[in-house]
Amino acid sequence: MKKIVALLLATLMFASCTQTPSPADSTAESSAAQTSSVDEEYPLTVRDTTLYKKPEKIVSLSPSLTAALGYYGEENRLIARSTYCLYSTQISALPDVGTAAQPDLEAIIKLQPDLVLTSQELSADTMEWLDKNGIAVLCLEPAPTLEETALAFDDLLTALDGKTTGKKNGEAARKAFLASFEKLKEKTAAYRKANDLEPIAVLYVQELNTYVACAGTLENEILEMLDFTNAADEQTGRYVSEETLKTLNPHAMVFSETVTAEELKKNAVYKSKTAVKKGQLAFVDMTAVDRRSPEMAQTFEKMLEQLYDGFADFSAEEETSEVTSGT
Repeated sequence: MKKIVALLLATLMFASCTQTPSPADSTAESSAAQTSSVDEEYPLTVRDTTLYKKPEKIVSLSPSLTAALGYYGEENRLIARSTYCLYSTQISALPDVGTAAQPDLEAIIKLQPDLVLTSQELSADTMEWLDKNGIAVLCLEPAPTLEETALAFDDLLTALDGKTTGKKNGEAARKAFLASFEKLKEKTAAYRKANDLEPIAVLYVQELNTYVACAGTLENEILEMLDFTNAADEQTGRYVSEETLKTLNPHAMVFSETVTAEELKKNAVYKSKTAVKKGQLAFVDMTAVDRRSPEMAQTFEKMLEQLYDGFADFSAEEETSEVTSGT
């Protein structure tokens, strides 16, 4: 009798050990696998900020970083915006939590975001309050060079998706941004060669009678990359006095699209300049450059299209092909 009971117990134990997992067990295993996958991406430190999980809820106090999120298709993570982030109906509809200089801390803390983005340093008091509430802050200030601007996009996307997926996306964004300028550089050089043109002196004016791109600025780096001479390269920074502006006489000038040629013809500083008299002027939307947008190269492409006839339809590839074939 004892042998029969033992045999039955052994059979039951074997059956319990080999039974098919229930749907609930499968779901739990799947969830655990997903958690493990997320843990492989985080924690992650970007610059001085440590993120312990993927930031799904983001507050942006920077119009430029809000625009970058939109460009990279990540605007759906935004749960609040700065007062000046008004790019679309979707963004404008989000709660307004002030600016980096004057953030609405109560509103931000109430929202409990995973990450706050800013392009300028927040005050020590603001940082202390956010830190006490477990809210991470990533500051990506406007960079002074193309390479550093590209690295900012790399860091942003790395923070968004982690040390593997995010880093891969970030490196791709960095390379694409720099490639957009290399492509424009090659096209400009090929156009000049095809039309037997020499590089010219250009003045990039950000604000009439006061601010221009001088030596040491990002705009100066781009002008030099495109083989232009910056008419203000003997100055530094951005502020130039009216007296100094009157002494500069470049071949061409670039202005914000809010300025008109008629306005320049009446302006005491610009009306006598050769570029104004000959109409060697370009009027572009400088917002992308001012805010260090991933689409910055398009601003300079628009500039070139206005300064050089036929540049928009010119193909550097076709020109290279013709030279290679000897035609």
